[in-house]
Amino acid sequence: MDRGNAGNVPADARGRHRLRHRRCGIDSGRDPVENAWRIQAEIAGATTRVDAKASFALTLQAAVIAVAGTLADDGGANALLMTLGVASVAAAAALSVLTVTPRPRSDRSITPEPAKDFLHFGHLREWQPAALEKALKEKEILPQLSRQLIQTSRIAWRKHLLMQWAFALTGVGGALLLLAFAV
Repeated sequence: MDRGNAGNVPADARGRHRLRHRRCGIDSGRDPVENAWRIQAEIAGATTRVDAKASFALTLQAAVIAVAGTLADDGGANALLMTLGVASVAAAAALSVLTVTPRPRSDRSITPEPAKDFLHFGHLREWQPAALEKALKEKEILPQLSRQLIQTSRIAWRKHLLMQWAFALTGVGGALLLLAFAV
């Protein structure tokens, strides 16, 4: 059995790697297209989960800003800390919105792909039914599925980074708001 570079990876990391692959159904003995579809499903699941977190965070951020505005009207808060706290939470809210905002590519950025790819709805919209039927019967799917995996992974990675920053800014903003009322 070929383990690739498994000899360079610590034993505990190999175990976690195998466990993660077993959990999502990836098997080196299975058809590569089937494995690719399973990976795609995992990426789609991760994207759905981060979108749900962004929606929750946006609700929380809006509530924090509303409460801060209400309490600021009563006075007694440090104006500078209050302003910094609200600005931080507002920036976090903007990142949360960016996380869930769909970003379809423009027609100019899709140019070479529609003629050969049919996995993404942005590509499918350019096809004619007869040509698509023929392509589905004759074309090898693994190359375009591989491209799709890379693209969706980049999208998922970006969404997760945006949410990390959003949660960090929410925490900083919340702490500043607490300090604003404590001082």
